[in-house]
Amino acid sequence: MNIQKLLADLDGCPDDCAETFAAGIVNTVSKWVAENGHLSLVRDWTPAAEPIEVKRYLAECIHSTAGPKRERNTLSPPEVAQQLGVTPETVIGWIKSGTLKATNVGKGKTRPRYRIQQSNIDLFLLSRQPEPRRSFRRDLA
Repeated sequence: MNIQKLLADLDGCPDDCAETFAAGIVNTVSKWVAENGHLSLVRDWTPAAEPIEVKRYLAECIHSTAGPKRERNTLSPPEVAQQLGVTPETVIGWIKSGTLKATNVGKGKTRPRYRIQQSNIDLFLLSRQPEPRRSFRRDLA
């Protein structure tokens, strides 16, 4: 995605359609950042946006996605399955049942595209730990 070109296009847009054009940019970039694992940059769909706010949003996107490729902070169901030693179908079952929290970054598509944060995997694993057994034996001393 060429965010610099989007900024230039926004600057060249006539004032009477700038808010609609700006909204289209936000919606397009938001979808792109979701698909590329930058979930903190995702914005709600909007029919209109102030061009100055869009410029700030695009600057944030440039700053957050520029530079060397960072390690993703989210995992796909197959990656989680490999980490936990189960099948991807098992992971998707946990997601659908609500026991493993995930984000669907494939909004509007026919199939969901889940991404799972490591912190949610950690919470899931903690919730599956067995309770310590309590002894019913009384001390006879």
